[in-house]
Amino acid sequence: ITSNFIMYDAANEINSQSAGTYEYWDIGLLEVWNSNSNTWALGNIEKIFPALPEGTSVGNPTFAKNSPFIIAFDLIDEQGNQILGANLERGDVRLIYDNNVLGYPSYTTDDTQLLFDLDEQGYEELGLIDLNEDKISAPTQADVPWFFENPTPSQWGVWFSNGVRVLSDLEDVEANTDQIALFPNPVSDQINLEIKDIDDVIGYEIYDMTGKLIMLNSIEPGQKVLSINASTLAQGAYILGVTTKDKRFNAKFVVNR
Repeated sequence: ITSNFIMYDAANEINSQSAGTYEYWDIGLLEVWNSNSNTWALGNIEKIFPALPEGTSVGNPTFAKNSPFIIAFDLIDEQGNQILGANLERGDVRLIYDNNVLGYPSYTTDDTQLLFDLDEQGYEELGLIDLNEDKISAPTQADVPWFFENPTPSQWGVWFSNGVRVLSDLEDVEANTDQIALFPNPVSDQINLEIKDIDDVIGYEIYDMTGKLIMLNSIEPGQKVLSINASTLAQGAYILGVTTKDKRFNAKFVVNR
């Protein structure tokens, strides 16, 4: 949701004259955009797990919808399949569900549940499990409900929602660093807005990623720097738009605690 990284899984093959061919899957993070310099990143790749034990693979990663450092993924080893969650900031990994097939997990839009594949009656079905507040573990492994009341073979569920956006006759412009600066970003409690090369500013607006208007305030003529209280905002990504009479200059920021 920060638009800086692409997370992916990849197959790896190691050839050895003595041990033959060893194959496994792992998860990588490719940095594609540098927000500080507002340009393409160097394309550095980091592995989520730099050294997997032999016979272990991880794959099918998914980001939480509202936390840029929370992921869920499948783990496959000799014991079977598990769906795990990870907090990339803290390095914490927790069990979400002991599975018997690949889960292909997907977070719900509020990150309170996880949708995934499971096999309970000889065919694959979509299950839905409640998550703890950490978003990487589940309170119980029992009584995972099926997504469909009547058993219907189904796979690879992806949770999404239709957002309602506020439309106006203002022209939306993606602001660059010469027009708006937001810092610190990510933010915890207080974010600073610096207005640079924009004239005739009227106010600012904050929207969540569904387009819901969260905050609307006016800006005094000539005011170039102001502090905005972000302590009431839930963790996640937001759009701040600086408005003039005919344009809205938009910049993205993330609340992270």
